[in-house]
Amino acid sequence: MVKDVLFDLDDTLCDFKGARRRGSDLAFAALPEPCRSEAAQLWRRIEPDLFRSFAAGEITREEYRWLRFYMILAQLGQTAPSLIETQGLVRRMNDAFMREVNDHAQPTAGAAECLATLRDRGLRCHVLTNGPADSQRRRIRMLGFGTFFAHVFVGEEIGAFKPDLLAFTTAVRRIGRAPDQVVMIGDDLAGDVLPAREAGLHAVHYSPAGSGYTPLITHLDQLWDVVAQL
Repeated sequence: MVKDVLFDLDDTLCDFKGARRRGSDLAFAALPEPCRSEAAQLWRRIEPDLFRSFAAGEITREEYRWLRFYMILAQLGQTAPSLIETQGLVRRMNDAFMREVNDHAQPTAGAAECLATLRDRGLRCHVLTNGPADSQRRRIRMLGFGTFFAHVFVGEEIGAFKPDLLAFTTAVRRIGRAPDQVVMIGDDLAGDVLPAREAGLHAVHYSPAGSGYTPLITHLDQLWDVVAQL
């Protein structure tokens, strides 16, 4: 019987893709207009590799945040004449990006109602999310979801990032349940759902577009009915 629910955060409980898109647009608005399209293309190529390096412990959080914009400026030939000016430009871009993704991410339709339903029916809810801890916790606070969660597990803090099975087993151990008493809900089949199953948890795929995985929900208001059957 399921007693606890682990939620992925980004693109499960909130629209992170939309916030990232707006955030990068705001950051690149600091650049000359002719450079912005190329900067967006470079971002899509550079940022994911840098995040993987951060998750692997190869670079620090601060290095990740600096490099994701500095490397773009360098390739565009847009670094400022002095180190101080370059630092200021990178800082402004990073601040604009982080304000948008952390303070203005929109909750997924039905997220608050889903969390309230699960809580009211006696299930404990938690978050298992990747990313820098300060950003993830800030986003949860700004979304107004903090009171719903008994635990918030962030990859940077627990020392394991999904899809590493250690992220799931660490969360389950700290919750104090057996794996088969916990269900993982996430939008990423490869990053959330399949590794959770491999770690012994139940798992539900959240995909508004649908998928071939079962169990599947396309809207969060379907979650209680699915979890109640596990």
